[in-house]
Amino acid sequence: MKLAGKVIIVTGACKGVGRAFALGMAREGASLVILSRAPAELNETARAIKYAGGRVLSFRADISKVDHVKEVVGRAANHYGKIDVLVNNAAVLGSVKPIAEIEEQEWDYVFSVNLRGFFLFSKAVVPYMIRQGGGKIINVVSGFGETGPPILGAYSIAKEGAIHLTRLLAEDLKPHNIKVKGLYHNVLTRRISPY
Repeated sequence: MKLAGKVIIVTGACKGVGRAFALGMAREGASLVILSRAPAELNETARAIKYAGGRVLSFRADISKVDHVKEVVGRAANHYGKIDVLVNNAAVLGSVKPIAEIEEQEWDYVFSVNLRGFFLFSKAVVPYMIRQGGGKIINVVSGFGETGPPILGAYSIAKEGAIHLTRLLAEDLKPHNIKVKGLYHNVLTRRISPY
């Protein structure tokens, strides 16, 4: 098992690509930390991870809220004793409309999840990773961050921010043996590829 002994936080782990990541990592021996705002999805995914042979801590939490993020990371580190990998995957598409028609609340919601959530979780795990001598942060980004259509404006711009955040974190955290990588998620084909 390639991930035996590893502790991995996966945001957005209760459906789609995040759920596939979590289940695959559990099958490889990882101990998982998952979170969602939807209790039913959270419980179902936790059961599936246990069935796949993995250990799991699950939290009802909102990645855009700093107190939620700190609680998840702190409790995960206390329970497992470390955090090896963070997978920033949670994302929302938001409104499908021209940028000039997006309401402020819609814009803020997309950015709070797709960019602020990545920043908050990365910031929260870094001190633990520095103390343990290294770690890995994987940000699931999108090709739409570079070539998104105007009707997905908020999503595309937030994802471009996530791409740039990934690049800057990679440089910033290199001296601490923390590797930061991005994976492109194509929302149309649902394929994942490294960048």
